[in-house]
Amino acid sequence: MNVPENISYTKEHEWIRMDLYAPVSGQVTDVNKKVQETPEVVNKEPYDGGWMIKVKLDHPAEATALLDAGAYKKLIAKT
Repeated sequence: MNVPENISYTKEHEWIRMDLYAPVSGQVTDVNKKVQETPEVVNKEPYDGGWMIKVKLDHPAEATALLDAGAYKKLIAKT
């Protein structure tokens, strides 16, 4: 069986894609092992222990186009 390089097999025997789409370009410098072991921490501690990755930005100016929490809440309130 040919397994594509960007697909992995989980403990639950499900195929998962390993692509990551982000609003900024850069290199992943760290991965939160806590999230890998207990993914529910993303919902329980989104602004603390629930971070997923750290990224070294290729173009820091890209970050200026991102929404802060208040702007995001305003955006989703319109839908």
